[in-house]
Amino acid sequence: MRGWVAAGAGILLAGCASTAAPEVPAEPPAPHPNSINGQLSRPWHHVGKPVSAERQAQDEAKCKVIAGLAAQSGDEIKYLVTYINCLKAAGYQPDPPS
Repeated sequence: MRGWVAAGAGILLAGCASTAAPEVPAEPPAPHPNSINGQLSRPWHHVGKPVSAERQAQDEAKCKVIAGLAAQSGDEIKYLVTYINCLKAAGYQPDPPS
């Protein structure tokens, strides 16, 4: 019985003696271009004729209000998806990934 206890204690101590630190990635990977974060991390432009910065700001504000109404429960994903869909419906799309 003592042999099993000593063997178990030795295994536990050997596991604790390991001082190798886990590898930390240098930087997180870029989000997928079609993901919510991937689309929102890039600038957006109007697909048809160019619009003024003021008009684009108004369209973005309108879409934020619509998204806020759609996600009154505080659901962040629903808010972001509604916001993206509203911008696309208004004629905008994110710039291509670089």
